[in-house]
Amino acid sequence: RAPTGAEGKEKGMQSVVRLVMVGVGGYALTYLKKLLDPQCDLPVKLVGGVDPFAKNSPVYNELVAAGVPLYDTVEDFYREQEADLAIIATPIQLHAGQSIYCMEHGSDVLCEKPVCAVIDDVQRMIEARDRTGKRLAIGYQWSYSAAVQRLKQDVLSGRYGRPLRMKTIVLWPRDREYYRRGSGWAAHKKNARGEWILDSVAANATAHYLHNMLYVAGNQVDRSARVEKIKVETYRANQIEMFDTCAMRLRTAEDTEMLYLVAHPIARSGARNPEFIYEFENGTVSCKADEHMMRGVLSDGTQLLYGDPNADQTRKMAWMIATMQEKTPVLCGPEAASEHTKCINKIEELIPETPFFPAEKIKEDGELVYCAGLDAVLGRCYAEEKLPSELGVPGFGPAREGALGDYRHFAGV
Repeated sequence: RAPTGAEGKEKGMQSVVRLVMVGVGGYALTYLKKLLDPQCDLPVKLVGGVDPFAKNSPVYNELVAAGVPLYDTVEDFYREQEADLAIIATPIQLHAGQSIYCMEHGSDVLCEKPVCAVIDDVQRMIEARDRTGKRLAIGYQWSYSAAVQRLKQDVLSGRYGRPLRMKTIVLWPRDREYYRRGSGWAAHKKNARGEWILDSVAANATAHYLHNMLYVAGNQVDRSARVEKIKVETYRANQIEMFDTCAMRLRTAEDTEMLYLVAHPIARSGARNPEFIYEFENGTVSCKADEHMMRGVLSDGTQLLYGDPNADQTRKMAWMIATMQEKTPVLCGPEAASEHTKCINKIEELIPETPFFPAEKIKEDGELVYCAGLDAVLGRCYAEEKLPSELGVPGFGPAREGALGDYRHFAGV
C-alpha cells in the first residue's frame, strides 16, 4: 500500500497530492526518506517511482513493501497512472525531456538542479510550462529555505540597498568514487547518444552557491540577477572530461561583481565548507563555514540573524505542495535557474578543453586525487578578491572572458 503522510489527517484538509518520484537512487533518497517515513506530515501520496535501475536503490525493498509501483520510464508510468506532482531527480541530461513529458501529461514538476544542461532546453521547458499551464520549479534548496527567503525580502525591500560585491568559496574534496557514481554520466560532456551533460564542480555539487548569489541579487522574488560578463579559469586534476576546479568573476546587468571559487581536488586537510560575503550599499551579509547561520549587519550597526539555509533539505517539496494547493507563485523556476545554466554554457564555449594542473602538483591520497597547495591559492583569491591568474601563481591562467547578456543559444547545440 502506497504511503501517505496525510493518512488519518485528510478530513478538513485540502486534497492529497499524488506524487511520482522520477529517480529512486542518488539524491532522490533525500525525498524518499521523508516520503517513506510513517511520520511524514505532508499531504502527499507516493503513487509511483520511475527508475530503470530501481533494484539498485537502497530503499528498493521499502518501496516494494509499501506497495509503490515501479516503472522503467515516465512513459510507462503515465500509461497506467496519473500524478499531480512529478519530482525529477535524475541525471542532468534527462531533466528537460522528463520535465516536459510530465507537464504534458498533467503533472506539475519539481526538477532537481541544475535546470538542465543547455540554455536551449531551458527555453523548451519554459515553452512547455506556458503551453500546458503547469507549474515548473527547480530544486535549488537554498532558494526555498526560510533563511534565504527572509534575506531576499529584505533585499527586495531596499533595506540593504544595491548589491555591490559578492563572493563565495567552496573547497570540497571528492575522490574517484564520486566520478564513478550513477550510470556513467558524472563529469562527462555528453552521453553515448550525444546528449549534453556538462557535469562539473560548478554545474553540480557547488551549483547552489553560484545560483544563490544570482538569486539573492535578483530584483524579483522569482528572478535572479542577469549575468552580463564572465571572466573564468577552469582546471582539472582528475582524469575526467570536465573541470573539477573553477574560478570565475561575474558582472551582472545591475553592475554587481561576483567572485565564485570552487574545487574538488583539495587535500583533505584543506577542505572548506561553503562560505560567502555579500556586500551591499547599506550593509553586509555573510555565512562562515560551519557556523550554520546567515548574518546581516547594516551600516547603522543593526545585526540581523537569518538562520541556517541548510536547515531542511526537503523544504522545497513542502513549498511546492503548498504552492500547488494555495495557487501561489513558484519561488525558483526556470527563469531564475537559467542564469546559472548560461554561465555553465559560456564556460564550455570559452574553455572547451580544460587544462590539467602541472603534473608535479597532482598528488594522491588513497582514492583522492588533489592539487597540492590549491586550497591555499583559492583561499588567497577569496581574501584578495582575485582570480588565480591575477595573483601571478605559476601554473594558473590565462583567464578567458566572454559576454552573455541575452544569451539564448549554446554554440554546441
